[in-house]
Amino acid sequence: MRGFLDEHGEGIHHLAFDCNGAPWQQRLEMFSEHGFTRTQSGRWLDQNSSSFFDTEVATTTCFETYHFPDGFAYPEPERWYPGPPPQQTYPGHRVRGAGSPSVAPVRLLV
Repeated sequence: MRGFLDEHGEGIHHLAFDCNGAPWQQRLEMFSEHGFTRTQSGRWLDQNSSSFFDTEVATTTCFETYHFPDGFAYPEPERWYPGPPPQQTYPGHRVRGAGSPSVAPVRLLV
């Protein structure tokens, strides 16, 4: 992040795309066919895949694609920073799946 701020100043670091639920390999091929190479990829909780692509020259930012499997539930955080959100906005965890919004409360997992 520091490198991005030093080079660009404030702005959008990266954009994440669901790619309309396309199969994972097809997503990677779509970016590759447009000349964008993968710069980083991984899995979280051995379920969620993500990949970042070198799109900065073409778009001035970095593109990411991700996949949350149907039925995925965030684990409970070990602690909140600066504190837990009001109870009415956090029912315990959110489930992401096909058609679900990719917005969730910010949590610090340590």
